[in-house]
Amino acid sequence: MKIKNIDRNQATPISFQLQEIFHDNIDDGIWQSGEKIPTENELCEQYDVSLITVRKALKQLEIEGLIKRFQGKGTFVQDRKVKDLILQSLTGTFAFSTEGKRNFSTTLIEKNIEVPNEKTIDALQISPAEKVFKLIRIRSVEGSPLYWTKVYIPEHLCPSLLEEEFENRSLYEILKTKYGLAAESAVRTIETVIASSRAKNYLGVTPGTPLHLISSISYLRDGKPMEFSKNYFRSDRVKFEVKINK
Repeated sequence: MKIKNIDRNQATPISFQLQEIFHDNIDDGIWQSGEKIPTENELCEQYDVSLITVRKALKQLEIEGLIKRFQGKGTFVQDRKVKDLILQSLTGTFAFSTEGKRNFSTTLIEKNIEVPNEKTIDALQISPAEKVFKLIRIRSVEGSPLYWTKVYIPEHLCPSLLEEEFENRSLYEILKTKYGLAAESAVRTIETVIASSRAKNYLGVTPGTPLHLISSISYLRDGKPMEFSKNYFRSDRVKFEVKINK
């Protein structure tokens, strides 16, 4: 594949052109995922530009999460964003994550029975006197945190759920096989939120970093809510795909 060069007759600044060339190198597979890219000096020579221009272009790619620099090793192309179908799936995020060939893992942060707050009460359509099962987990790919999820389920639907193991099993699978509960429909919303100090601990991102938040309420066949969840995804590592059929 032909490598693009700087067009010095264009009005577009050379630094912007170089950024676009670097983007194309990644998109076109010239620079492969996980591959070490040429050194700054090699790039200067290849594109006949200054070191400052190269560093500026690389810095932008680093900000966008496309490359990562390692002290003493060089600069490498980051893995492609993980594609997630959670917006249209009723199997839950765990089931989706284990379908692919990537090395996914789960870290259990908390499982508990607690008194729900007002938002959870409204979402699950339960009385203030009822308790809920709460589950917090972090999902990682290749050892790097991808998203963390917080789930609430009415305790009366699954009274012994606290005894289950959640690091290697799907919550939806447990609900279906042990309690006969299966989601028939769901309402999901997606929005951009700012990472808190908790996200820093869970996902390793700087507070203030944009995250994708997907809030979901899953319903049983009779229309009653089965589960309320909030899923916080790293925006630099996940993209969402929605399939639409006529």
